[in-house]
Formats: sequence, structure tokens, C-alpha cells
Amino acid sequence: MKTEIYSYQKEWNKQLDPSMDSKETLVLLFSSIGQEKRNDALKDLYNAFPNAYIIGCSSSGEIYQEEICHHTLSVMVIRFERTRLALASVSIEAVSETYQAGEALARQLLQEDLRHLFLLSGQWEIDATALTGGINAALPSSVPATGGVAGDDMKRGSSWILYDGKVAHSEVAAIGFYGSSIRIGYGCQAGWDRLGLERKVTKIRGKELFTLDNKPALEIYKRYLGERAKDLPSAAMLFPLAILDDRGEELKIRDIFEINESNQSLILNDSISEGTYVSLMFANFNRLVDGAYSAAKEACASGFREDLDTAVIAISCIARKQLMQQRTEEEVRAVLEALPPGSHMVGFYSNGEISSSRSKLCSLYNQTMTLTVIQEH
Repeated sequence: MKTEIYSYQKEWNKQLDPSMDSKETLVLLFSSIGQEKRNDALKDLYNAFPNAYIIGCSSSGEIYQEEICHHTLSVMVIRFERTRLALASVSIEAVSETYQAGEALARQLLQEDLRHLFLLSGQWEIDATALTGGINAALPSSVPATGGVAGDDMKRGSSWILYDGKVAHSEVAAIGFYGSSIRIGYGCQAGWDRLGLERKVTKIRGKELFTLDNKPALEIYKRYLGERAKDLPSAAMLFPLAILDDRGEELKIRDIFEINESNQSLILNDSISEGTYVSLMFANFNRLVDGAYSAAKEACASGFREDLDTAVIAISCIARKQLMQQRTEEEVRAVLEALPPGSHMVGFYSNGEISSSRSKLCSLYNQTMTLTVIQEH
């Protein structure tokens, strides 16, 4: 396995290497540049790697090693020697179809020697929780899945994914990795603190949360925010909801993207179940950085060798970037410190992170640093 990474703004930071092209080459790209510049860069990639699988998505900022970039295109090219790849995609025309689409996507890639699935999804037309549920229904428990929801710089409806030479909006694409030579680790950590009491979700429809403990959700939320409530809805990104298990432990986080004053409701970035218990969260800068470091340690826990090429896909939440601002690069530096020396890392800021847990079942997460670490042995 050989890995190269590139960055493009007005031009490439270094010359593309066509010798990396093969039928088992993967090209990953993440971009927030305009369409015209993106098309110029894509033309170069298609010319340099005509046989490769090229897949990517829009972003709310790009990760390139320890740099956080804006209005660029970050690219990773991995040429495998003993690993087979396959690409699958599904189109989702209605939110109600998402679970079945997840099943169909996984079944397209399901073969006996499937080792990992990496997926990229559009945003608003897709219920990513249902998507991961469908994937889990089709995949054996031994096959983990990671990935993310395309970013859009908070411009609702403008996210896209790229695969098979086309740009799509309400579709999901995935790469399957096959064979005994591939080793893929994954880690997903947040680092937020809990604020306030546990509250029960008593009415929710789709992504719109109406009541907590049978009281208007927005009323309760504003009470916790105090003076910060006047900054809604932008302030909501800094105070997400923790989804709790039966023991009150944090399972995952959901972002609040909008508020509805007339309904006194909160608009989440994805659905949660009625009857779920939630708690408000707030940020601790040091813990956010520690969370990123822990995600990298978790991803490498299965024993990655320091003498082999290491490819790392980093997907972090846009809210972490907005909150940390000038300290954002601290979390990617922390990730690199925990990885094998010489690791190649690109990634993007997303509207949702997808990762498997220790049970291997994948879920949608928010406000996390999620890592996929790849070696070929």
C-alpha cells in the first residue's frame, strides 16, 4: 500500500503522481471550493487516475495533516497491493425510504471477505440514523462501518457527494474493502460535558422535538441557556443534546440546527426516538482536544505497525470547529501525536459522523472527532 495526499486551491500543492493509478486505487476528496474550481481539480484527478475509485463530498472546512483549510480541496490517494475495492450507491427520494436504502447499500457490497465499509452521505433528504440502522441490519456484526455526512458551511441543502464521475445530493455512496491484508481501525470521541437534569423526549416528529417532560422543548432549552438564549439559533451549535442510555450514560450527541418559536420546538440534525432521555451539553476546550487524542488512540488500539504506510481519514463536526475557532488545529495536532509516525491524514468538517462501536454496529454521531485508520499488512 502506498499513500499520497494533495491540496488544491488555485493549483495543486504538488504534482499528481499517475503511477498511483490502478483498479485498486482509492481517491478520497473533500472540498469547500466553488463549482468551477472544483471541476478543474476533478478533471486533473480523472486524467491522473482514470482507473481509480474516486469518491468524496462537500465540507465545512478541510483537514490536511495538521492544517485546517478553507475553500480548498483535500485529496488522499491510496494504492493497495493486496486489497480489493468495490463501490456501491443508493438514491433516496423520500426520508421514509432511508432504512431500506441502507440495507440495499450494504447488500451491494456484502461478500464473504468484506472487512470494512466507508460511506459518505448527503444531508437534509436523508435520515442518517435510519440509514445506519439499515446498514446494521444487512452487515454481519464482524464488519464495521465508518464515514460521515457531507458538510455545507451551514447553508442548508447545498451539500453534495461525488462518485462514479457525478455529483449528487440525495444519495449515499460507499466503498467496500476486501481481503485479509487490510487492517482498518476506527475511533469516535466527543469530549463535551453534561449540563442540567435528564429530560425525557415526550413528543417528536421526524427531526422536530416538541416537548421534554411534556413541556415545550424550546422553553426548557432557553431556560438553560440564560443570557445566551438571545443568540439563538446560532448559539444552539454550542449546546447540543446528549442522548442517554438506560443508565444515564452518554450514547451519542445530537446537534440543534434551528428553533421554531411558533411551535416552541427544536429542529435537530437527525431523528431520535420518543421516550429517549436527553441532557444538555456544553464545551470544555481541553476535553475536546483530549477527545480527539482518545479517538486516535482508540483507532490504533488493535496494533498498527510504525514501519508501514498509514492512511487516516479524519471527520470532525462543524460545531467543534465553530466553537474552537483559532484553537481548532489543536485537535488535529493531538490526533497526529497519537498516530503512527509519518501518517498521512486528510478529512473534513461534517454535519454528522458515522462510526461503529465496540459491538461493531454503526451509528450516527455529532460533535465528535471520528477517525478511520488504514494499513495493509
